[in-house]
Amino acid sequence: MKRPVYHQTDIFHPHADPDDHWDLACNYALASRGDTSLLGIMIDYPPWAGDPAIAAVAQMNFITGLAVPVVVGMPQPMMSRKDAQPDADLPSHAAANALLNVLRQSPEPVVINIVGSCRDIALAGLKDPGLFSKKCAAIYLNAGTGSPDPQKSAVLEYNVQRNPASYAAIFDLPCPVYWMPCWDEVAWTVQERKVMEWSTHYQFRQGEILSHLSPVMQNYFLYALDRSSNQNWLRYLLDPVDPALLEKYGAMERSMWSTAAFFHQAGYSVDRSGNIVPLERISKDGVFAFEPVSVTCDDMGVTRWRLDRASSTRFKFHVLDLQNYQQAMVTAMRSLLTPLTRLVVHEEARMEVPVEVYRGLYVMGSLKNTAGGIQFTLKNNILDAAVNSLNSVSVDGVAFTPDRIAIKSGEVERPGNSVNPANPFLLTLDAEAVFKVKSGPVSAGEHRLVISFTAELVGKVEFDVTDTIN
Repeated sequence: MKRPVYHQTDIFHPHADPDDHWDLACNYALASRGDTSLLGIMIDYPPWAGDPAIAAVAQMNFITGLAVPVVVGMPQPMMSRKDAQPDADLPSHAAANALLNVLRQSPEPVVINIVGSCRDIALAGLKDPGLFSKKCAAIYLNAGTGSPDPQKSAVLEYNVQRNPASYAAIFDLPCPVYWMPCWDEVAWTVQERKVMEWSTHYQFRQGEILSHLSPVMQNYFLYALDRSSNQNWLRYLLDPVDPALLEKYGAMERSMWSTAAFFHQAGYSVDRSGNIVPLERISKDGVFAFEPVSVTCDDMGVTRWRLDRASSTRFKFHVLDLQNYQQAMVTAMRSLLTPLTRLVVHEEARMEVPVEVYRGLYVMGSLKNTAGGIQFTLKNNILDAAVNSLNSVSVDGVAFTPDRIAIKSGEVERPGNSVNPANPFLLTLDAEAVFKVKSGPVSAGEHRLVISFTAELVGKVEFDVTDTIN
């Protein structure tokens, strides 16, 4: 049976930390396999940089064929663990209300991941604790400091710092909580980061997984890792993979925390060889487990815990095999993500436009000599257009490449070699575009021009005209 899952995350673009993109892909992979039913994505309101990475959700929906809805959380923090935000406006409650609707409508209790701030999940729990008691199967809380040493556990981890009151409120909810601290003791530098017994952190070189993925998944990660400003997120997925970017980001280390939660919520564990094994069949070879605990969290977000075999609603992550945990998790994630792909047959829908119509773009009599060469004018009398590339302009059989061409419309002038699909030249209906060609002057009389460019919807445009310089 598919386990219904709701995923809360602080996934942003440009990213603050791209581990969230790996987490999102893992959740989609499990749903694509049929292990889970991914009911929704909740993205934190960005605290200081980036925007909610809606494009990442859209990309994963496209790759997997799923249609997972997404909502953005509230901007203000909870001021106490009992703060139900009574004075906040309706949009501030939108994410919490969306989750409550998911719980009400799901025929089965829902698992909730928290890999970002806790505020919207905590708010939902305060608004309807009875619903959480009935319909929340478990919360996997990926936050906090997990050392049994009180002095070390008093140092707050990043997700807790975001809103300590909401973190504390999660421990008050009437549903099972699987607590997955990020650290035993907070590691402030990359050099300090290591596998610890009571926390989830591990790391890997990204090429260990990226090199095994399908091109569309490689581009999903490169779009995020390179902080791409290309708004065409779908075309980016389907473009050829940039080998230089793949090499650059493949060589980088990536810290991860939450992966074990995704396997466990789907009914799996991971053995020391990295095999994904059903929980009922895992043996002593498992690299992690969840131990029953008693845990308290004060209003400042500081936790205290102890093992408690009688506990049935609070569990804590435990690394059983410190030596093999890291590589096992990398191997398991690689095998989970490798099957994800999307094959698209590029049967481009193009407008069939007669060449005579293109010739009608040319403004007769506009050809003239300039200090740097020649210029002429086109007037867009067809429809709003995005020019994706300037290919060439030929003057009396002599071809000039984009680096010798500039295009100007209104106050905007661009070098020809700066025009590309990620940064097109926009030309609205009835606008004029002046083409400037560094060709040297031409003599008086008739001249044959061949103009070639590529535009959205119509593809390659190429036509010839004859104009006269008096």
